[in-house]
Amino acid sequence: MRTTNNLYSGDEYHFRLGIFLSNSRFIESHNKNPRKTFRVSLNKFAALTPSEIATMLHNQRTHYRNLPNVNSSDNIRFNKDNKKLPESVDWREKGAVTEIKNQGMCGSCWAFSTIVAQEGCHQIETGELLRLSEQNLVDCADNCHGCDGGWPIEAFNYVLNKQGGKYCTDDDYPYTAEQALLCYFYRVQQPVSNIASVYQIPQGDEEAMKEVVANWGPVAINVDSNYGSFNFYDGGIYVEESCQVKYVYSHAMGIIGYGSAEGQDFWIVKNSWGPDWGEEGYIRWQRGTDMCNIADFASIPRYH
Repeated sequence: MRTTNNLYSGDEYHFRLGIFLSNSRFIESHNKNPRKTFRVSLNKFAALTPSEIATMLHNQRTHYRNLPNVNSSDNIRFNKDNKKLPESVDWREKGAVTEIKNQGMCGSCWAFSTIVAQEGCHQIETGELLRLSEQNLVDCADNCHGCDGGWPIEAFNYVLNKQGGKYCTDDDYPYTAEQALLCYFYRVQQPVSNIASVYQIPQGDEEAMKEVVANWGPVAINVDSNYGSFNFYDGGIYVEESCQVKYVYSHAMGIIGYGSAEGQDFWIVKNSWGPDWGEEGYIRWQRGTDMCNIADFASIPRYH
């Protein structure tokens, strides 16, 4: 039995076949449900258990007691001037989003989420779209845990406090999907892209997050995503009714826009699982209900 690049035989074959068939039944049942607003399909995770996927790919520090100190960053303050925001925003159309990347079998989603926001911040400020280095953060951010999880807000604070607000390009510090024993940031000849501050969006406030995305750019977010519906997402507006527990987070991604379709509001979210997942690497996520805690722990870097 082969799934993606894995070939199974013997007892392992029968074990994986059972998982594959179970996932197939879930997908068939989901897609037959007329109430569902999104599709799921078999993909590269078809023969993996939910715990294996979570360990290899999500692996964010999950519970409330582990949240970093939000007072380490500034809180955004809003003047409620009722100004009209665009009905839709897509920073891809404005050249502020790089291609879809792939974190591989490393729980480094937090680093990719951080870089989505920083790449956007840099392009919006300078007009130059750079492909920045996630590996720099995986190897060097000592307040995170490499391939074993971390938080975008802590990564931003690390860059501010330990790297003078500077980032490396991916060309200078390429991604390897594993944590090196040493940090090589100071061997890079000329770090690029600056950050002067990081802002925390008011917890659970999607209207504030909409304003930030529209006026400032892409945002780093944390969500509860340990669901088969997310792992096998293939298109449509994602709604997971099982997301009921507050202060639980298992994955980090980047919001790069928002919009509406057929009366449903959504966020445009960039994932780091390659272009063969979801809508060419993206997911449209229900907006307006703080579904799966998407607005609970969002942050954005600033040049000034």
